[in-house]
Amino acid sequence: MIVYHGTTLEIYKMIKSERVIKSADSVNSPYSCIGDRKTTDGYVYVTSIIKGVNGAIDYASRNFRQRMQNSGRIKEMNNSPVEIVVIRLEIDDRFLEKDMDDEFVDTSYRFKGNLYLTNETAVGFRFPNYQKCCDFYDNLTAEKIADFKWKKILSE
Repeated sequence: MIVYHGTTLEIYKMIKSERVIKSADSVNSPYSCIGDRKTTDGYVYVTSIIKGVNGAIDYASRNFRQRMQNSGRIKEMNNSPVEIVVIRLEIDDRFLEKDMDDEFVDTSYRFKGNLYLTNETAVGFRFPNYQKCCDFYDNLTAEKIADFKWKKILSE
């Protein structure tokens, strides 16, 4: 199954360097122990279908927002550039389970443990501020997604 994982550019650089998407825990997840946004430790979260790209961009932008809030810089958010990356992965659906932590259960999945990179591709985005990022994914279409320039992660 083709699925997508959205993250910030900062985290993507670590993923690329270490060749692994680490499962969520209290150290690496900005949502750990945060009320209705709480993620379950030990999983990598992904989305599927065309809406998966939308979802991955949405999750990455919320990740950016939460990290700004956690660092006490939330007031800077609309004056700070948003740099995010969407990673496209192919995972045997036997290893995916529905993400019961998410309200969008029909397209949200989670993978138990770390995801080690082999032949994945990614596309990056840079927006002048958080609102421009939100506007982009709100208006994203299948045609626009088809024009994305996906690059192999490990050969960049």
